Amino acid sequence: AGSFQIMCDAILAKEGYTNILSLGTQVGTQKTTRGTPDTYFFDNDNKKYIFVEYTTQQTGLVTKIKDDVKKCLDVSKTGISTDDISEIIYFHTSSNIQPKDDNDIRNMCENLGIAFRMYGIDQLAGDLYLKHKKIAKDMLGISIDTDQIKNLDDFIKAYNENTLVAPINTAFLYREKELSDIEDAFKTKDVIIVSGSPGVGKTKICIHFAEQFSQKDSRKLLCVRDNALPIYDDLKFYIDSPGKYIVFVDDANQLNGPKLKHILQYTLMKEDGYDVKILVSARDYATEKLKHDISSITSFAEIRVETFKKEEIETLLEQEFSIRNPLYFERINRISQGNARLAMLAGKISSDANRLDSINDVSQLYDEYYGAVVR
Repeated sequence: AGSFQIMCDAILAKEGYTNILSLGTQVGTQKTTRGTPDTYFFDNDNKKYIFVEYTTQQTGLVTKIKDDVKKCLDVSKTGISTDDISEIIYFHTSSNIQPKDDNDIRNMCENLGIAFRMYGIDQLAGDLYLKHKKIAKDMLGISIDTDQIKNLDDFIKAYNENTLVAPINTAFLYREKELSDIEDAFKTKDVIIVSGSPGVGKTKICIHFAEQFSQKDSRKLLCVRDNALPIYDDLKFYIDSPGKYIVFVDDANQLNGPKLKHILQYTLMKEDGYDVKILVSARDYATEKLKHDISSITSFAEIRVETFKKEEIETLLEQEFSIRNPLYFERINRISQGNARLAMLAGKISSDANRLDSINDVSQLYDEYYGAVVR
């Protein structure tokens, strides 16, 4: 029961519910505690509460749901007037709720101006399969796909969990020209290569542009990162119907020919109603083969990303780590040579250690950050 509630809370969080407070689980266990409601949120938009109840009970379920809803509506149980409740959500593990019972429960709430939403096991299964694959993997141990295609939030989370890279959810500065160049290029091309040396911020530019472009042009955003498994079935699953998409492929130079071809083929399906833009990042030393592979299928444009200027690196360090000491600036600039990744690694290490000798040179920097992995 406790695991069920934790999973359902995660689903609600992914669907945009914030400020989750779970009253019905015992911390550090899979057990539940008695209380009404099991979980609640405060909706800042309309200044009202949203109550959530859960059960894994199989017998007498309708009676159980009605009793739980009545408790949510009882001010003596919750301390909250029904006028201050906007919605009640109920999760259960049955598929045997009859329409009449559903209607009776729903009317209990809606007659008081409170919305009611019920999730049975069938809807949960469908939502986990279609919308919440990471939750299915993390909490149920079920891998629905090869985990190479993610939405933006999951991509950023996975990227930041990699100890071999600097965090990507940092301030976005100084790349307005590159964003403008990418947007202009997409007016005539369906595939854009963003190239540059490692660590200059190609991935950050791409996800920033893709997020803005997807919102501005009403496109579904997908992020792809290779893990050496076939991707064809995943693509068929995620790009499952005609529509507008933007697909970001990180480190596209790591893809083999057939996998890249599967992705690029979607740019050729306009007559079938598919409008797919593809944005790829690639390291400059590997772009020639990538260009050759792409040009065999479609045309493309390339946007090159240069290193940061000294003053730009200093602004990044000040914003992310509150570093203002000129001695730190001098040393980090000497080490990074305009490379944003090295600068951010140096900034993080020096900020954590709070001493200048923590970053003497680039070899020490790599040893500090990557040492545990290398050993």
